[in-house]
Amino acid sequence: ILQHFKQRSESPNAAPYQTQINNELRRIMEKDLSLENFENQQITEITKNKEFIKAVAERLKELVAA
Repeated sequence: ILQHFKQRSESPNAAPYQTQINNELRRIMEKDLSLENFENQQITEITKNKEFIKAVAERLKELVAA
């Protein structure tokens, strides 16, 4: 991996390899954080949905009765 970024940094006007590695790591981190925020938003929306909660409660009652 290091060799790959060192070779890329040898191109004209290329950023130093350390900068390139940090940029790639930052991009991955931001993608992960974005996905985490999206999932949290979905959970919040679902837990506020009364119809969904009611359906889950009814299903639980069916499972307990079985």
